[in-house]
Parts: sequence; C-alpha cells; structure tokens
Amino acid sequence: MFTQHEISREEHTRFISGLETRQDCLYFLCKDENEPVGVISLSKITHKSTEMGLYSCPNLRGKGRPLLKKLIEYAFTELKVDFILSRVLAHNLKAKKLYEEFYFMDLESEGPDTIVMRLGREDWQL
Repeated sequence: MFTQHEISREEHTRFISGLETRQDCLYFLCKDENEPVGVISLSKITHKSTEMGLYSCPNLRGKGRPLLKKLIEYAFTELKVDFILSRVLAHNLKAKKLYEEFYFMDLESEGPDTIVMRLGREDWQL
C-alpha cells in the first residue's frame, strides 16, 4: 500500500480483510528468530511485472537490505517477472539509496513527491 497520509486503524483493518480475496498481490510478514522485522509485498502482479513494497520496523536497524533481497529473489525466481517497479517518496533518500544499491533505476516522476523506480531481471546481480 502506497500512501502519503497516516493510515487509520479502520483503513488497516479494511485493507487486511480485503487481502484474502485478492489474486494480484502477495504480502509476507518477515521474522528474524520469531520476531517480526517487517513486511514485504508484491502487488499488481502480471506475467511481466510487479510492484513492490517494503516496510521494515522503524526501531530496528539493518533489516531493509535482507528484506529487499528476499523480495527481489522471490519476484524473479518464483514469479518469473521481467521487472519490478517501486514508488518512492522523493524525500525518502534512504529508501532511494537502498534501491539504487540493488540496481533500481529512476523511471519517471509521478508529480513532485513520487519517483517510480524500475529493476529489470537483466540488471539484477545476485
């Protein structure tokens, strides 16, 4: 879920309830030694592409890289998509830098606040 506003409890509940019937997305709760560290998601899944989401627990450090690595591996090896898209808030330089470390490239801007980034299978380095 990509949003710029604070999500209410009701919105969370409605969103999670709707996941059971969705066929075009996958959400994974990721744990480290049985402790939740974040959520990775793949949405708008087609035979060619998917959009990704990554949410690491803000009070934990060093979890973004392993979460992103797992997400990319799953998208390319299990879903066999050709490319992955990510929407990044322009001011979130930490996320943008992390994605660039994994060879994501800027594709386009969506207004002044959002950058769409793309990782092609051919660009992915294991």
